[in-house]
Amino acid sequence: MKTKTINRLSWLLAGLLAIAFMGAGMSKLAGVQMHIDHFRQWGYPDAMRYVVGILEMGLAIGLLWPKFRLIAVYELFFWATGAVLTHVQAGQSNQVGAPMLFAALGLILLWIERKRFRQNKLSVSR
Repeated sequence: MKTKTINRLSWLLAGLLAIAFMGAGMSKLAGVQMHIDHFRQWGYPDAMRYVVGILEMGLAIGLLWPKFRLIAVYELFFWATGAVLTHVQAGQSNQVGAPMLFAALGLILLWIERKRFRQNKLSVSR
C-alpha cells in the first residue's frame, strides 16, 4: 500500500473514532441522564462517570495527535475491555457489540499505524 493511502486511512479511522469518543466523553461530563442511570445501574459511583468521560475525551485527542496515536489505540483496548466486562457483569451481553466494534476498528488502526511506522523507519534509513 502506498504511503499516501496509508496516511489517509489512518486519519480517516482515527477521526471517526475520535468523533465517537469525544461525543461520548462530553455527554458523560455534561451529565446526560442516560449515562447517570447506566452508571448507577452498574453499581459505579457518580464520580466514575467523570473519570470515564475524561478518559474518553483524552482518547479522542490522542487519536488525533499522530505522536500519541498508538498509545491512544492501546487505551482504546483497555476501554473496550472495561466496557465489555461491565456489560457482561450487568447481564447486558447484548450490549457488547459497540465496544467490540470499537476494538476491531482499533485493531485495524493499530495495523495501519505499525505499517506506517515501518515505512517511515525504512525511508529514514535509506
